[in-house]
Amino acid sequence: IHLGPAVRLSDEPGPPQTEIRSPKRYELVHFRGKMSEFPVARLVIDLPVYRMRNGRTQVEQYQHLQETGLSEDFFVTGEENISAQQAQHKILLNLSKDEKGPIYQELERVGTQHESLLVTFDGVVLNGNRRLAAMRDLFQHDARSYSSFSHVDAVILPTEANEKDLELLEAELQMAPETKLEYGWVERRLKLRRHIEVLKIPRDQIKETYRFRREAEINVELQQLALAEEYLEMYLGRAHAYREVGQSEQLFKDLEKQLRGKSGSEAEVRRLVGYVLAKEARKLGNRVYRYNPIFGRDFEKVLTRYAEDEGIDLSDTTSDVPDNDAVDNDDPLGGLSGGEQSPFEAFKPILEDQEKTGETAEKLSRVFESLTEEERERNSKEVALKAVQKANRTLHDLDLSNADTGTFSRIKSQLNAIISISKSLKAQIDKMAIEDVGVE
Repeated sequence: IHLGPAVRLSDEPGPPQTEIRSPKRYELVHFRGKMSEFPVARLVIDLPVYRMRNGRTQVEQYQHLQETGLSEDFFVTGEENISAQQAQHKILLNLSKDEKGPIYQELERVGTQHESLLVTFDGVVLNGNRRLAAMRDLFQHDARSYSSFSHVDAVILPTEANEKDLELLEAELQMAPETKLEYGWVERRLKLRRHIEVLKIPRDQIKETYRFRREAEINVELQQLALAEEYLEMYLGRAHAYREVGQSEQLFKDLEKQLRGKSGSEAEVRRLVGYVLAKEARKLGNRVYRYNPIFGRDFEKVLTRYAEDEGIDLSDTTSDVPDNDAVDNDDPLGGLSGGEQSPFEAFKPILEDQEKTGETAEKLSRVFESLTEEERERNSKEVALKAVQKANRTLHDLDLSNADTGTFSRIKSQLNAIISISKSLKAQIDKMAIEDVGVE
């Protein structure tokens, strides 16, 4: 088995160590639609190279580029670059300590590798990048206690494995339900878009690999990503700052759903409401998603009350008919502008004002809470009416023709009790009507 040159995580001089023994054993890997046996080699821990297109690290890579001002291709061309490998190591090491999948803590506790890495023929780690980073860190800081990490077991993929094979294999391994640390919602969609738009992987293959129930769900996820990217680039002015939306999955899912099939300025305003909530998510608390009805089912009620409270004129409803030839049918966000102008058009400058999004979000949430409380009180006052209506429907639908004649006497007893209760309740209503002239 031949592997490429080792890439060290330090700049210390010295020849790369390439001790590779004969395969220890063979392991099964699902490759090109079937289970195949591939050799397992024992590699010096410095030898494997981190894969730069690792799905989980995309968001953190973008963050690193923004913080350092490095060129956009720093990671793309970094599998043979020591600086890029070092940066990727730090990212992976942090991810290995994530409490949702604490690989580092487990390896620190057991001090033994239990699962082989999956490595390409030229030494790039396809699966196990976080584990490798954790083992390297532990070995570097305490070589005696973690001497077993001086070498790592790795399943070696065949030379014919191409980029498409690697992408599908990584997706299948990481999207599996039993994965300890699942992809973030943004990372998943970035990977999905690359598979469709760059690698041109057939959609039926995508559907199976990502475990979609219907192909239509592919477009839905791509549209959710497009909304998030538009929010980052056009609203915040921070393209690729994906960490900003890492905790907003439900918001963008709900926003995409509410905008589906809608057009015109009302759709624009709904979208802007979603962007305001996304921007102020931290201030609104961990349950910010509970305010999603503001751009959904309660949109008109909330904005109408907001306008009343703030003295905003909603009377101007002039039309703005779009040029259909100008609509890009391939744009997942196309059609949101133009169309019939909404009375809520007046909210656009308010929602677009970046300096006042905190104030706007607070007012929107306050109005929503007020309307929710009013609805709750209204429902509580109608509990008695709804109970009587339900009892009436039940009695109305009662069919005695199928009843056992032996139960008739007990049925009559119950009906007499119902009549008695009804008379008592009617008497209470009459008394209350006399005491309160406003009750009819």
